[in-house]
Amino acid sequence: MPALSGEDLYLKFNFTRNTDKYKTARLSIQIDDFEDKTVAWISTWLYKMEDKINVDKPLTFVMKNCLFNSGRFYLSYKLEIDGSVSDMVKNAIKFDVHPHDYYGTGILVPPNMSSLWMPFEVLKQ
Repeated sequence: MPALSGEDLYLKFNFTRNTDKYKTARLSIQIDDFEDKTVAWISTWLYKMEDKINVDKPLTFVMKNCLFNSGRFYLSYKLEIDGSVSDMVKNAIKFDVHPHDYYGTGILVPPNMSSLWMPFEVLKQ
């Protein structure tokens, strides 16, 4: 199912254990746009979760209010176990984001203008 710009985007990962013992696990995700430019990088490392990941249970990243403009995006990931790369796949998943009136103005910004939305406001002086 395609994502909708402005709504929460859930990225769920299921793991297959290939080792009985590990101390730390880190999952990093990179998202590139249709021009192969990186527009997002998120990681369990940012939340200092390396020692809290249970590879026997799914792990879900939630990107609140998806800031991606409409278009096609590619997700790459890297899984590190105890500091060594266990799995890494470039462009593992492609997904589409459908347009949405993100700013509530009735205007849809063309995807070639920007891959991301920027929350902003204009103040009159």
